[in-house]
Amino acid sequence: MNAPSLIEEIRNRYFTDLDNLKENLNISFQEIAQYEYQLLQIVIEEGNNALTETLESYIEELKKGAK
Repeated sequence: MNAPSLIEEIRNRYFTDLDNLKENLNISFQEIAQYEYQLLQIVIEEGNNALTETLESYIEELKKGAK
């Protein structure tokens, strides 16, 4: 998976059109860990860039909303 497609997946599943977390967020810490792993793979393959930084910020927001 590449950075743009992972960003799209996370935004579509967990964020509103205004980039706010959706209410009643249903995500586990295991799912977040999987996203972190995918981010790490992308950074290894593509290097750190604006897209990977965006992914990292989305993942941090998911952590805040996880239960």
